[in-house]
Amino acid sequence: SSSSSSSTGSSSEATPLRSKGPGHGATTQADAEAGATAGFAGAEANSLEGSVSGHVLLTLGILLLVFVGATACQGVEVVWGLCGSSVGTALALVLPSAIYFKLRRHKGGWRMGTTLLFFLVSLFLLVVCTAISVAENI
Repeated sequence: SSSSSSSTGSSSEATPLRSKGPGHGATTQADAEAGATAGFAGAEANSLEGSVSGHVLLTLGILLLVFVGATACQGVEVVWGLCGSSVGTALALVLPSAIYFKLRRHKGGWRMGTTLLFFLVSLFLLVVCTAISVAENI
């Protein structure tokens, strides 16, 4: 008979973990494993209930919109123009300001106001550039 306990088996002593402070996670390895297992099972059960039909409907809706848009376009240059105006503006202006705002929002100050203003202006430009592209190709 062996006196050592296995790493996956139950032991009378729990291995302590580093804590980030009160209210920030489990304090022992056993608590962390139990919480992770219970949290995963609960999240999986909740995400599978009723969301499959919602996902199917959303996917069919997107496919229908893409089909209608593709059949309404007269050529591939229209599609590339729309993609260039919307995706290009989003990648160059909208996403960087949104990411900066998300990462630094806790600091506040005048930079957050400027970032928010830049984000709103870039959203406006996204709509205007896409509208111009649509108007030129209709």
